Parts: sequence; structure tokens; C-alpha cells
Amino acid sequence: MKNDKQINRKPRGCLYIIIVFFAISVLVSILISMGDNSSRQAINDEDIIIDVSKFSKITPEQLIEIMGEPESKEEWNFKSRNGNVYPTTTYTYKNGDYEFLVIDNKVVEFNIYSSENNVMKYTDETSIFSMFGITPADTILKVKGTGTALRYESVTDKIEDFWIPVLNQEDRTIDIVKVIYDRTYFGAPPRMAMTISEQTDLQIRCQNVIKSILKAPSTAKFPNITKWYFGKDREKIVVQSYVDAQNSFGAVVRSNFQITFTASGDTIISLIFDGVEYINK
Repeated sequence: MKNDKQINRKPRGCLYIIIVFFAISVLVSILISMGDNSSRQAINDEDIIIDVSKFSKITPEQLIEIMGEPESKEEWNFKSRNGNVYPTTTYTYKNGDYEFLVIDNKVVEFNIYSSENNVMKYTDETSIFSMFGITPADTILKVKGTGTALRYESVTDKIEDFWIPVLNQEDRTIDIVKVIYDRTYFGAPPRMAMTISEQTDLQIRCQNVIKSILKAPSTAKFPNITKWYFGKDREKIVVQSYVDAQNSFGAVVRSNFQITFTASGDTIISLIFDGVEYINK
């Protein structure tokens, strides 16, 4: 009889162990899930202020469909740098914080202003793009970066100009954001063609300039010319590329650079190396 009782109890003991193990597994899974949800919640809480790309060159009807009826609408004549005067309508939303300029029946500019109800705080320069739903294209050009202002051209296929005239570095806030969807109306100079000879000459000059600021210039390796960007208009020439070279510790690192010349190509007016502006004239 004792042997029978002992045999009968063994399965119960195993069953208890299985139940306890199952309960612990479920509890651990719940805790992990709660942690994941908390992490996801933290990511979701990083709000995009507004996705500016969706307003690119849309009609007033489409604008109203997205934003609703404007708080105010003003018709006026915009005198451009190109000498033309364009009949313009400004659509205002959110107590004046959002301002859309419509020319030729399409949104060509979107201005965003800070206020007590619209505080635009940023972490660093890179985070500013995500705040406005922007994923920069390879064609992006940084044409201004003074620490208190930022300006980019050829940002995406929908945004031609992204400009922040005033940055407050002390409290990491943005005062104004200007998004240009069509630069034609703002007197922006058109792109100009460049010969291979011009590009090669600029490539060599840029390599020499970059070598002059490297810790180990003899280790510098630049890509071939197909991986360089050249942009020229009536006002300037912009060159972008990268270099692989040893740093102070002997490690090979890749650094991006952008050099801006006068339209003639004679003088450097801006040099940005790894996000630091060495020359700004």
C-alpha cells in the first residue's frame, strides 16, 4: 500500500512543479511585455510637430480638407526678388502659428511660428528634421549653419528649402520654421551646368583644403568623382563629398564635408567639416 501511495504522489509533485514553472513564465512574460510597451510608449511620445511634406504644392481645397477652414485668409501681392509680382493668398491657422502661402492655386510656402501654445524644442540638429516629418534626401545641401540659424536646400523631392532663421541654443528652442516647396516664386537662382574640367579642378582644390585640416593628411583617401556632389547657380558653387583618414588615435574614420565657393569658384565662403563650420564669410 505504501508503495502504491508513493507511486500515486509522484505525478502530483511533478504537476505542481509544472504549474509553478508555468506561472513564473507567464509572470516574466507579462513583465517583459510591460517593459516593451513602456519603451514603445516613450518612442510614441516623441511627437512630430507636423508633417510638412504633405502640404507640398497642394491646392487650397486640399489644404482645407487637411486643416479645415482657415482662421483668416488674406489676399495680397508678393514682390519677388526675380522682379515679378505674384497675387498671393495667406491661409492662417492655430492662432497665427501656422501660415500657408498660396500662389497659382498651390501651396508654395509654409511658415511655422513658436508661441506659448506651440513651443518647438529640439535635441540636436539632426532631430529637427524628424520633428517635421522630414527624411532628408541624398541631394540635401546645407547652405547655412551659424549655430543660431540653419538653412538647407534640395531637402527632398517635395521640399526645396528648409530654413530656420532663429535657433535658441540656450533652451534648445526654434522660433520660426520656413518651408519652401517651390523656389521659383522666391527668386531662387536656377542650377547651372558644370563641365567635367570644372568639377575636376574643384575636386582637387577641395582635397587640398581638407587635407590641410586633417590630423594625418597622408592617410587621406577620397572617393572617385562620381561620389562627389557639385551644385552651381548664379550666386555660389557647392561641393560635397567625404574622406577616410586617420584621427589622432590612429583609427581610420570617415568624415563628410561641404565647401561653398563664390560663383566664379575663386574664393571659399563656407567650409563645413563633420558638422563644424570652419569658414563662414
